Amino acid sequence: MLALPAQFPYYFEYFQTLHIAAPVIFSLKFALAWNLFYHGANGVRHLFWDMGYGYDLKNLYLSGYLVLGFSLAASLIAALT
Repeated sequence: MLALPAQFPYYFEYFQTLHIAAPVIFSLKFALAWNLFYHGANGVRHLFWDMGYGYDLKNLYLSGYLVLGFSLAASLIAALT
């Protein structure tokens, strides 16, 4: 936004005039949020690995499912707001 020629309100009003369908907007918001939440949660998982925790196979799978579940749930909540 800093490099664009106009201010944020201009672009906000422009996107509102496009009348994009709600499911498309929800999908885009979910995709953006999922990337952020998944990357953040997986980063925390890697921090635990760096400390030496969670290397046995059971914990590897558990932490992977937790990262996936958290990122999907948090993204859904973020996209709904």
